[in-house]
Amino acid sequence: MNGQGINYKFDHCGNRGSGAKSRHLAIFDVAMLRHTPLLFLIHDSAIIKLVGHAPVRALLGAYMRAAELTSAAEEPKQVFFSFDATKAYGRQAEELVEATRVIHLGDGPEALYGFTWNTETTEEGN
Repeated sequence: MNGQGINYKFDHCGNRGSGAKSRHLAIFDVAMLRHTPLLFLIHDSAIIKLVGHAPVRALLGAYMRAAELTSAAEEPKQVFFSFDATKAYGRQAEELVEATRVIHLGDGPEALYGFTWNTETTEEGN
């Protein structure tokens, strides 16, 4: 302690590449879920875009095993993960995602909102 509270260093083992940083961040987050009172973890697919396929498959397995974790109140811990490239990661990844998926959005922006929200329309009289 240096009088300013507890400090932590997030080290990338000398690897400063974007993929390594993303992979280490994901691993750190899963460790925090496992070893702290944290109840859930949310990851967007952008966190793994630069990570190799084999480590992503391992991460999906870690997400799946998180279902075995419980909180101090004996409630299951959860991982929420947006994953938009399942097929690119192989059959094993597809099976893991399918086994644990809660919601699946179709292709295109209307899948989430029911309409295309990011296009301009011209309305008469305005």
